[in-house]
Amino acid sequence: MLTPPIFGKPRRASRRPICGTAFGALVLGLLMLVPQQALAATVAGVFGSFGNYWTSSTSAISAVQPNDSNLLLGFTVGSNTFSTGVDDASLTANGVTFSPQVFRALPMPAVATPSTTGTNVIGIASNWGGVNQAAAYPGGDVPTNAGRPMSYYLDDGTQGLELGTAVFNIPATTNSATAGVSGVQINPASIGDGVPDILVTQVGQPGTSDTFGFYDAGGNLVGTLLPVNFSGVPVVGRQQWTFYDAVTRASFFSLNGSRDLRLIALDYADLGITAANYNQIAEFRQNLSGASDIAFIAYNAASVPVALPELALTKSAGALAVGSTGTYTLALANQSTQAATSGTITVIDTLPTGLVPTAATGTGWTCTITGQAVSCTYVASVAAGSSAPPITVGVSVGASAAAVVINTATASGGGDTACPAAARCTGTVASPVAGGVQTAVPALGLPGVLLTGLGVGILGWLRRRRA
Repeated sequence: MLTPPIFGKPRRASRRPICGTAFGALVLGLLMLVPQQALAATVAGVFGSFGNYWTSSTSAISAVQPNDSNLLLGFTVGSNTFSTGVDDASLTANGVTFSPQVFRALPMPAVATPSTTGTNVIGIASNWGGVNQAAAYPGGDVPTNAGRPMSYYLDDGTQGLELGTAVFNIPATTNSATAGVSGVQINPASIGDGVPDILVTQVGQPGTSDTFGFYDAGGNLVGTLLPVNFSGVPVVGRQQWTFYDAVTRASFFSLNGSRDLRLIALDYADLGITAANYNQIAEFRQNLSGASDIAFIAYNAASVPVALPELALTKSAGALAVGSTGTYTLALANQSTQAATSGTITVIDTLPTGLVPTAATGTGWTCTITGQAVSCTYVASVAAGSSAPPITVGVSVGASAAAVVINTATASGGGDTACPAAARCTGTVASPVAGGVQTAVPALGLPGVLLTGLGVGILGWLRRRRA
């Protein structure tokens, strides 16, 4: 098998990334060491959103190498194709027969901080957003958004399943991807049922192994600790990348070019989970080796009952008076006791008539104002039981403001699938406005008075009849 130099370039000093990965196929010799354990399944075909629809397989690698956003729409294991739930309609429109599933990326807040040794890099599709990333430098997506944590690139896109962004050579991290899992909610029929429970990506040169495992509430391993390595996994496709230093977000363009794509699918059985121990599970953990190249690691939402973050938005207001300015404060918390947020959180506040937004700020938030609407996004992870920094919205109070104004804002994203519909995702405050327009009570007029009198008379007559 052809094994080009790492990143396609000769090794340079200590700055040279060793783009290995730990996410991958189960080491082939593992079966000899643990004969009772099932072999992780190779993903033999992938379906992506690049160019509206893209497909490639281990037996027929596509000549088209995605260089822009490429969400994973589905994948094939053996003779079965499974959707991810990102865009089932696209698969259907292109004649793909599949088993509908919903996969979501696991949050990885533990890898938010890059290594200071300069050995890990952020990769993004070379023509991301239709912009040649190298030509646009020092612009382009990654340097322009330098405030994003490194973990952002591991669960971005719809359901976190973006293949066109990744982190290479992630520093060795214990429990880098953890998720609360309620074992008592697992359907034991999903163990060894042929439907993947966990999906792992590898987008760089294979290297040393990461380990995966399920644990109980006391931190004890349930089942088997599974080492995963992609060295023996066939390539399923190739993509075009542009690279940036993960610490400085400066260009690392000497590494740019094509990289192989590999995926494997895991079943509960691969991790030693059986009908006898599944109900002991309280957590899933992944331990990174320090040579991992990851786009995402995903779980099947139907079979893996992962605890999700729970956004809660509250809103308060200062004094408001016509002809003056005022302030609203929006506070976002994560009420979950187990799960950190993942991906982008969006808060939208549409101000009522008479109030004009003049400014919107918050540490770590990126806010824009369009007409009456204020939209703020937050990409850092909010830990379970913690809060994001507050958002302050400044307003100008006009003469058309009502005597009492009601202002509502909503939060969504962050891995909370219940938002924005859930009540906790909405913050509302009613505020008096000094000098505001009083709502007049409409006069009844003569016809209204006559009808009201007639109604009262009829009501009295009916009561006398009942007596």
